[in-house]
Amino acid sequence: MRQTITKGTSRRQLVAVTKKIEGALISESPDAAALCREVRNELVLGEDEARRFLRRIVLDLNAAYFPAINTVDLMMTDRCTLACTYCFERRMTVKHEMTAETARAAVDFLVDYSGKAEKLYLCLFGGEPLMNFGVMQDCVAYAGKRVAAAGKKVRFDITTNGTLLTEETLDFFAAHGILPLLSVDGLAESHDSCRVDHAGNGSFARVGRAIELVFRKHNYVGVRMTVMPRNVPRFYDDIVGLHKLGVRSFLVGAAIGSDWPDDLMDFYGSELRRVLEWRDREAPKVRLTGDFEGKASHGVFGCRAGRNAVTVSTTGEISACATILGLNSVNLVKKLGDVEFGLTHFRHRFEFATAFRVKENCEKCGIAADYPGGCYANNYEETGDLYLPSLGRYRFEKIRCSHGLVQGAATQ
Repeated sequence: MRQTITKGTSRRQLVAVTKKIEGALISESPDAAALCREVRNELVLGEDEARRFLRRIVLDLNAAYFPAINTVDLMMTDRCTLACTYCFERRMTVKHEMTAETARAAVDFLVDYSGKAEKLYLCLFGGEPLMNFGVMQDCVAYAGKRVAAAGKKVRFDITTNGTLLTEETLDFFAAHGILPLLSVDGLAESHDSCRVDHAGNGSFARVGRAIELVFRKHNYVGVRMTVMPRNVPRFYDDIVGLHKLGVRSFLVGAAIGSDWPDDLMDFYGSELRRVLEWRDREAPKVRLTGDFEGKASHGVFGCRAGRNAVTVSTTGEISACATILGLNSVNLVKKLGDVEFGLTHFRHRFEFATAFRVKENCEKCGIAADYPGGCYANNYEETGDLYLPSLGRYRFEKIRCSHGLVQGAATQ
């Protein structure tokens, strides 16, 4: 491509076009397709050559100014077998499934943007990702070869509600070193209060069979547990009960966007401490993360979203994270780009990579010393701005930390 360009193009033209690209990338909403057409016309290139030229410029500029990307969450499908009352998937008015071509393009994107990172991470997400199992298989096979060819390693993760897990899917996971993370919100009463199917029926009986299948295969089960306010009184018994069923790792988070009065926050904090004490006393090998860990800022604001981790939608658009993607899957909030042209939205990338806006707002609110800004999506739900911290969540974190929940305590 470079030879084709330089034969009929002067260095002055190349510099001028490159500067035009740089200027376009810092606008609020870069139009990569229109920019590609301009490149094609000004440099007299074929369509594929113009696309490769633009993609290369975008990649090189990202490498020069921003951290490498080592983690990509793939939204394998927007559809789900369940209709959980709190899930962002319910907001999606148009639902798609990721194609094999888009999944492969996302893998190529990850390798291209990984810089010097030697270990890469692909999380298979949804919706319910197993509803697109065929494309998932193709993606995993392609990623293994593509990453190995680049001299790197890849780890695959999957979050699933467990309703479609079978011996076949577990055999596939085992062959590729994938340990599924099950979405389980407690024992039957807690779980079925929110995690229902499209007919409104609880799903714990089905997920219970999934726990049994995974434990039989791996002698280990990890769960992602969302805690609703009304389930806090059962929280301790839910943890202990799930442990008896074989669960050995708990990633726990309080439901965002729900009403959490101060007294209930305080009770939840005491129950988190109670579970930690149970773990230390009776189950020292159990891993407890998420809300079990404190989140003091230590001068670092924001999170990995948009910094060194991104989410690729079913249609190939790139968002900072799955939860932000779920805020508006049609017109992405702070879109970062797409798998065709890469991370083209430099203004948004800069905001995530530096977290300067959330830091400024924390400083204005007088909370910067002990709060790194919270969850971007949680902020948006409460304030309408990703970077304006939710004071309700800040209060929540202060109450939790008052119970001695500090960084590292959960994973001794």
